[in-house]
Amino acid sequence: MIDTKDQVVASGENENPENLDSGRLSPLYSGLPVKKANLIMLILESQHIRPVIEHRDNRLTILVPENDYVPARQSIHSYYSENRFFGIKKKIKEFETDPFKSMTALFYILTLCSIHFFLTRQNVHYHAVMEFGSSALYILQGELFRVVTALMLHSDARHLVSNCAGIIIFCAPVLNLAGYGAGTLALLASGAMGNLINAYAYKTAHLSIGASTFIMSAAGLLAAYRVVYTTPNLFRKLAGLVAGATLVGMFSSGENTDVSAHIFGFISGFCIGLPFFLFNPPVRSGGHPRERLYLVVAGSILIAAWFKLF
Repeated sequence: MIDTKDQVVASGENENPENLDSGRLSPLYSGLPVKKANLIMLILESQHIRPVIEHRDNRLTILVPENDYVPARQSIHSYYSENRFFGIKKKIKEFETDPFKSMTALFYILTLCSIHFFLTRQNVHYHAVMEFGSSALYILQGELFRVVTALMLHSDARHLVSNCAGIIIFCAPVLNLAGYGAGTLALLASGAMGNLINAYAYKTAHLSIGASTFIMSAAGLLAAYRVVYTTPNLFRKLAGLVAGATLVGMFSSGENTDVSAHIFGFISGFCIGLPFFLFNPPVRSGGHPRERLYLVVAGSILIAAWFKLF
């Protein structure tokens, strides 16, 4: 096992990570205490996976050969799932971080501000809202791209600033839990689904814009995470859902607020979040290739929407 006073290199002493047969290494978990790192090492070695450990800032980072990454995550996830009723915590932090600190969330904010600035500067804001806003009438006629593009439009600077704050509060934690790629795709899917359900609920010329549906879907994803990754106590699971619903109510007050879009966004996020967190580890390695793939898929959907391809 690991002694905190010793220099930690790998599960096999003095073994150079570059000499592993499986090639490049991928970070599996970072920022781990010694006790948890020991447990994970035992699990991996029982599955004939050769972990490598690095000592960084008095915390431990576990790396595995790239082709063992998925089996390793599944093994750890299965272990914690099978032992959830024995008081073993399932949550494993990928790295020590501020939950509200996310470069991807900052990119969201910069993108929304750039879009609003460009539209107002070119005096085409009203036209853009009419062409790309979430109009129930046009969505039901097949213009599904609107459920995506409407998430990136705002009525004025005040509306934009409030949603930027919401991105920091709700979206950044989701991205830190789910990964910048998978988190972005989950947020986009649940936000678009919220707008789609809202359109079917109105079935009129109702028009709405703003990232608030997207933000409320983030609250739904966080509530789903709380339900999945908490103790078996039913009351504590429901407390997470109730807390999320309360936040939706708090952020749904004010003039010209589309309350139903907020509610449907939250419900969509919760429904998508349950299977997502049930079948995926709570935190992904930020540098894993799959995260980039998820981000490319999300970006492709956005581009296709602005070009009205669906």
